[in-house]
Amino acid sequence: YITRFFEDSADTIRRNQKGGKLSVKDFQHGWRVARKTKEEKTTHPLITVDGSASTAWDNRHWLEILENQRCSQPRVGPAHVVTRMNPDVRIILILRDPTQRLFSDYVYFSHREAPSRERFHEKVKAAIAAFQNCTSHKPLSLCLLQKSTVRLHLGLYHIFISNWLRVIPRGHLLVLHSETYRANVTAALEQAFRFLDLPPLSNAAMIFLSTLRERNTTKKKSSVGAILHNTDAILSEFYS
Repeated sequence: YITRFFEDSADTIRRNQKGGKLSVKDFQHGWRVARKTKEEKTTHPLITVDGSASTAWDNRHWLEILENQRCSQPRVGPAHVVTRMNPDVRIILILRDPTQRLFSDYVYFSHREAPSRERFHEKVKAAIAAFQNCTSHKPLSLCLLQKSTVRLHLGLYHIFISNWLRVIPRGHLLVLHSETYRANVTAALEQAFRFLDLPPLSNAAMIFLSTLRERNTTKKKSSVGAILHNTDAILSEFYS
């Protein structure tokens, strides 16, 4: 997590410097400036935001953590690290329909081969069979670590949410649906600002935010087409 924070900070500094090499000193300077700014603005505390989606689910290295050694289930994970750094952390999860999320994930990250609905169908069948075989004789936490033909486990939202709710209060977690968010961005933003105890935005600011271009989209999806009906049925049954 510290490495990821350093990389994110380095990207910010690099953009501000318009290129050029970075060093640990640059990172330390940025950290000191941010800390001094926070200390001076006692009446207007800063809100620091981390948008790394993987923080919510990525616990693949839990066996390497000292407190988890000789354990069949992780005792310490991302939630423990984050809350140790910020006990008052607020988490906003925007969850998409897991079946559509998996198909979109497959298309977006298909670099070595051209994505196709038929190929995706075969990968899904193989992934489900391997996962079910693993859970028949291993703990679920270990099966989430195994490599798969598609990232099937990312859609098991209830597992990751349960892990977070063991550490943070329920009132510190806001769950939004991606489909609802897209249908009414303004309403979702208003809900998020209330959740963060922030004053409402002006109409101009709200319009600006609600009309921003979507990121991490791909044009490949239009050429691939919609997910096959059989694949949709298999995944819907699995995730249900």
